[in-house]
Amino acid sequence: MKLEDKVCTLEQSKRIVELGVVLETEKVWIYLGRWYVTQRHNAFSEKPLISAPDVTELVELLGKYYNWIKIQFDSDLGYITRLKQPGLIHVTSNMDHWVTYEKTEAQARAAAYIWLKENEYIKPAVQKLDTSKEDL
Repeated sequence: MKLEDKVCTLEQSKRIVELGVVLETEKVWIYLGRWYVTQRHNAFSEKPLISAPDVTELVELLGKYYNWIKIQFDSDLGYITRLKQPGLIHVTSNMDHWVTYEKTEAQARAAAYIWLKENEYIKPAVQKLDTSKEDL
């Protein structure tokens, strides 16, 4: 699996930062004629580094909302992500609040996080996630 498939997309990474999340992840997007993903400790870029959260880091960002997300893999559709608020019962059916189809699990979790943050379920306005490792 390519490193790019282990993290959320560049666009998702940028949107997460726009939503006020301070990220210091192990993997980053770098620009060298085009955008690539690499380990932070190897990073050199012609443009500012953009943190690239992976599945584990996204689960940490989601916090208690992790339980609101159900992800299934379908060989034709990719990762189907459904978001439901626990305890919310619909009179007519058990409908999903939100559904998306993504290429990778990291992209699916990032899409769910972005939706929750944009719809103000996740607060505070600014979150900090630091999973980078210091060189010894």
